[in-house]
Amino acid sequence: MVPDQLSGIMVAQSISSGPIPSAEQMRLYKEVDEAVPGIIMDMARAEQNHRHEMDRREITIREDESRAEIDNLKAERTLLVGGAVAYMILLFALFASSFYLTMHNHPYAAASLLALVSGVTVFASIFKKNEKEKKAKELNDKPKD
Repeated sequence: MVPDQLSGIMVAQSISSGPIPSAEQMRLYKEVDEAVPGIIMDMARAEQNHRHEMDRREITIREDESRAEIDNLKAERTLLVGGAVAYMILLFALFASSFYLTMHNHPYAAASLLALVSGVTVFASIFKKNEKEKKAKELNDKPKD
């Protein structure tokens, strides 16, 4: 080819994105086989339906996880309140027993009981503090979505 003949050559490029080819490519596919454009369109619809279904499933999973987390928090709160009430009743019973022992000439038993109550109270506060710190650490270490 000589340079004069090159001036008449033109190059065209067609770009398409996504699952569906351009209209020109579809026409070319149709020339090869009449069914190919329909097959391509069916595949594109199936892919889109699949993506939508996966999105719906992800939303459902996240909703279920949120509900489970709320249920866990409610159960935990119920346990904490119940535990606090039971602890207060126990403390009252132990103080009442200590008072009763003191009034009936058993001061050493009463003092031992008060020491036990004090020890349990100190242990419970230290344990509760450690649990709070542990939960705070877990929340800080939890990966973000």
